[in-house]
Amino acid sequence: MVPIMLRPSAINLLVQTFMDVETPLAKYYDTRPNGIPGAFVQYDMIAGDRTIPVNVDRAGPPIYVDPEQITMVSLPAMTVRPGGRIGAQTMNDFRRPGSGEEKRGQSEVVRRAAQMRRQIDRYKEYMRAEGLQGVLDFRPPSAFDLHYDELLLCGTDCIAAAPTAPWNTAAATEAAARANLANIATDFQTAIMAIDQAGFACDTLVTNRITNLYVVGQLLQAGYEFGADVVFNGGIVSRIFGITWDVVDETYIHPVSGAVNFYIPTNVAIFLDSNAQRAGRYLVECEPVHIDAPEGTYGVYASSYEWQEPPGEVRLAAEWTGAPVVQDCAQYIIANVTASR
Repeated sequence: MVPIMLRPSAINLLVQTFMDVETPLAKYYDTRPNGIPGAFVQYDMIAGDRTIPVNVDRAGPPIYVDPEQITMVSLPAMTVRPGGRIGAQTMNDFRRPGSGEEKRGQSEVVRRAAQMRRQIDRYKEYMRAEGLQGVLDFRPPSAFDLHYDELLLCGTDCIAAAPTAPWNTAAATEAAARANLANIATDFQTAIMAIDQAGFACDTLVTNRITNLYVVGQLLQAGYEFGADVVFNGGIVSRIFGITWDVVDETYIHPVSGAVNFYIPTNVAIFLDSNAQRAGRYLVECEPVHIDAPEGTYGVYASSYEWQEPPGEVRLAAEWTGAPVVQDCAQYIIANVTASR
């Protein structure tokens, strides 16, 4: 008989327990189940505009307009499948940390479930960050030292190769800093107009702190007082040039190289309409494909199973399959804010 703590329902309950902490980028994405079965995502990217109807008098038929352009996007969903392996000796012989009598098995199951949940949450945050940048970096299972970039979500009109002038241009004098800020303000205005012409409102800029400090340094050199920061969802938020600047400093460790990376890389500036529903920005969740989940299950699913050899060993597994989606061009990306044209 399978112990209660190792039943799939109990493992799932444990994993769901660790869902309460919202990650910094979660507010920019709704979560939806995939509309088609399997691990493949399809959606329509819509090119909107901000035109208004022509003024007419009360008489006459309506003035017909051309429909918005629709582009079909198809991509394979990405899967993350962390697991935990607990040997028989750990389950039965070792004491629980902090206890003189209780066996370690139950607490070890809880600890491994929490670890799997954190890994999946960090992977989903990676998906959100990739979606905001309009690309998806993925590594084939047979070549972890390689990676491929696939342009997914944004039209070419919403991606800029470089700024008007580098945001980190040296400024030895107040006049030089003000000149640099004028160039930066031009980039802000370009992004605002690009998003506005697509029918959306540019209200937020997302970067990491290094990129943020490029501009803060210019402001200080130019003699401006930078407004007090506000902590929101674990990040630092300020306003500059009429835009809310959301600093996302979270990092992840590459599973193969061990390198520490920002979710939002240094030098990348992402202007966007922060309203996820208006922008058609969401995270698609597919059915688990390798874990024997009940039919109609979406999102994270966890389970456990015992192997015959070695006797008494328990293995836990969890899976999430999905992909980021942005249906409308409600964002504008400057790919390298330190490179001049």
